[in-house]
Amino acid sequence: RIYWFTENLERVKNGQKLSLEESDAYLNELVPVLTNLEVELKGYAENRQEREKIQKQITALLRTVNAAAEGDFTQKAAVTADTLGALADSFNLMVSDLSALIRDAKNSADQVSSSTRNILNNIEMMSRGAADQAAKTEDISQSAKEMAELITNTNQNAHRAAEAAQKAKTVAEDGSEILKKSITGMHIINNSV
Repeated sequence: RIYWFTENLERVKNGQKLSLEESDAYLNELVPVLTNLEVELKGYAENRQEREKIQKQITALLRTVNAAAEGDFTQKAAVTADTLGALADSFNLMVSDLSALIRDAKNSADQVSSSTRNILNNIEMMSRGAADQAAKTEDISQSAKEMAELITNTNQNAHRAAEAAQKAKTVAEDGSEILKKSITGMHIINNSV
């Protein structure tokens, strides 16, 4: 059966009549299809100019498709009133949509890049601010340590001054006592003379 089908396709290709046998009756459904194919092929064979025109259209469409495949979306396929023209029109629409999609993707990528640069700038500014804050905190901490040392020294000096004042008071009291005794002794001497 496949042989019959292959043989008849070969006959149609060579422009010969179909070969039908009585035993192939169930294949009769294919006869109209093959007959139509035979008629169409004969029509194409008779109309060489039409074939050449279609071949040129296909070649031109393939060049445009190849250019698009290589990334050149500026070329447009020639649109005609036949089936290939409809295919070319659909291809042009697809390329146009693809170009718009690529533009949108590029714009989105540019926006992401710009946003990333802004974020990095903000992070850098925050980092500098944090470093400045850390330096100021270190300065404040150092000043607080110095002030604590000053307060400790002042407290020690005040304690020493209090001790010295206490000693001076004791010396003064002792001196006052000695002075009182001296005065009393002078009064006694004065009264005795």
